Amino acid sequence: MMAGYWCKLGQKKDIPTVEFYLDPLCPACAQIDRTLNDDIGKMYTSGQIKLEIHPVIFLDKCSSDHYSARVSGSIAYISEKDPKHVVAFISEIFDEKFQPSEVDYVEMSDEKIIEQAIKAGISREIAKESLNGQYDEWIEKSNDYTILRSDLIAPGREGFATPLIRVNKRIWSMKDMALDDLSDAFVESLGLKPEEVGDEDVKPRIGSKGKLLKTNTKYLAEKSDA
Repeated sequence: MMAGYWCKLGQKKDIPTVEFYLDPLCPACAQIDRTLNDDIGKMYTSGQIKLEIHPVIFLDKCSSDHYSARVSGSIAYISEKDPKHVVAFISEIFDEKFQPSEVDYVEMSDEKIIEQAIKAGISREIAKESLNGQYDEWIEKSNDYTILRSDLIAPGREGFATPLIRVNKRIWSMKDMALDDLSDAFVESLGLKPEEVGDEDVKPRIGSKGKLLKTNTKYLAEKSDA
């Protein structure tokens, strides 16, 4: 059975493993990344979390030039060749001034993707090589496997959907949570205070096997009676 393609970053023990399932063309993935990327990047580089990046391509059909597949392959290559910059690269891919629309898609050249990689601190050589298609077949097979996994169906959904975040193999629910509160809520669910993010001397309280901590009710969005 295929385990699925993922980019595993970080080697320290007794720290949480954060899985991020994303499609480069997914607008909701971009929205969540713009909210969480800074904290995730700080926690990853300081050794507070391990990070697994699972690029999927179910929205590839919405583009005329295999955009999701090309960028997913690029993420995989950069994770291998320049892992310290991959979180920043994902941030640049999801930049609202860059990410193409899945509805009114306009073709995206390799050169423009390369430019985003360079903005993230990646060398032009690695950025260019990342788009040579080395991972195309593996990404496609991984996508087919991932989207059928029953353990990746979030509560209230009928099937796999992005964005999806899991911590220590448990889905982190964003239901009824205001977007502006996601960052603090996510950090606190790991057992950290917002001011401890990026502190290499502080480990998340849940460790490598613990369950997500309950989020403070102040983060829950008010529900309309309408």
